[in-house]
Amino acid sequence: MISFSSEHRSVAMSLLTEVIGAKRGDTLAIIAEDPELEFYDALVPQCVAFTAAEIDVKARIIPVSNHYGVQDIPPAVRTALETDDHILFQARLGNTLRFSSLPGKA
Repeated sequence: MISFSSEHRSVAMSLLTEVIGAKRGDTLAIIAEDPELEFYDALVPQCVAFTAAEIDVKARIIPVSNHYGVQDIPPAVRTALETDDHILFQARLGNTLRFSSLPGKA
């Protein structure tokens, strides 16, 4: 099992509660780009998911690889956009989608 420092958990908690606004019982999809592409760290999504569990936020990590545009949204990400309360992108896909009309409430 991975151990996260209290500082890392504190930052993750601030992200969850103050930035995202997650509350007990909410759902969170963490869209995590493959760390082998060398843009994002593999441990950040895990730390956020671990910390979310501490406040009863149901987090799941959805791994994604490289993408080419809005037309290439993976089915698991599209489902998360439509169903989850919150989405956290740790993937370049988030940059592509932020100027698009997206389904769902997240």
